[in-house]
Parts: sequence; C-alpha cells; structure tokens
Amino acid sequence: ESSSTSLSEFITEPLAIGVTAQGAYLVNGRALLDNRAETLAKALHEIAALEADMLRSITLMADADASHQAVITAMDVASKQGYTEINIATIRPTGTD
Repeated sequence: ESSSTSLSEFITEPLAIGVTAQGAYLVNGRALLDNRAETLAKALHEIAALEADMLRSITLMADADASHQAVITAMDVASKQGYTEINIATIRPTGTD
C-alpha cells in the first residue's frame, strides 16, 4: 500500500513555515525535499493554488539557532508568493532559559 499524502492535507490555518537550526524548511510541519528557496516557493505556490481564497498571512517559526540568511530567505520567498502578512516567532531549544 502506498503512503501517498495529498497536498491538501498539509493545509492548516494559519499557514506556517518552519526553519530549523540546520536551515531546513518545513511547511505546516512537513519537511521539504531540500533547503533551496525554489523548493519552498513551489510548496507555497501549490498550497496557494489549492486555497485561492485563503488569507495571505503566514507564520514563520525559526529555531533560535537558525541562520539569519535562512530566515530572510523564507521571508523573501513568502513575500514573492504574495503573502502580505508575515508573523515571526523564535523557537528556543528545550531546556534553555
């Protein structure tokens, strides 16, 4: 049996991009194939195509140790995909003050 997951299963409100300490991107908690801006753009574009009437807001959740460049790249990609409201949150590793 194939464990194929449709893209529509990734859509939740609000839409969220995660950035790990290693610079990997996640969309709604699902890891992308690689950490290229083009891959992130394609994932956001596909979700937007499925949800044409969705809010144009996105939450960017970055690990506290994520590189500044990885976070800026995610913001740039989201902006170019038409997201007009970008909320940013930093995720601290467990056990830190």
